Amino acid sequence: MRKRDQIAFQLEQTETRLILKALKVATKKIHDDTFETSEPSTRKSSLQQYLGNSDRESLRLSMLDFAWFPPFPLMGKKVDKIEYYRKELVKFNEDVAKAQSPASWQTMTKLNSVLL
Repeated sequence: MRKRDQIAFQLEQTETRLILKALKVATKKIHDDTFETSEPSTRKSSLQQYLGNSDRESLRLSMLDFAWFPPFPLMGKKVDKIEYYRKELVKFNEDVAKAQSPASWQTMTKLNSVLL
């Protein structure tokens, strides 16, 4: 659960930074009178209209499968942060759903406890 919350928080931070960057570019275009309106059928998504793929943050994955091992500089696969965190969040959500399912409750050991 803690790892899932960390990934969700990092995803939210990354998306917020991307939105703020797009807002900054859009505001500059509007003030410089270089803002172009296009037909709705040819319009890109609002973020793609102002930012390219190079403006998105990237993450370098570790070449080793150890979670504690940091990635080496210039080594490892470079992936888009938002896509990576979304995929990881889906994996953790599935694990949480399995843990919260009624079938998993029956396998848990019951503890003697008193609530005061």
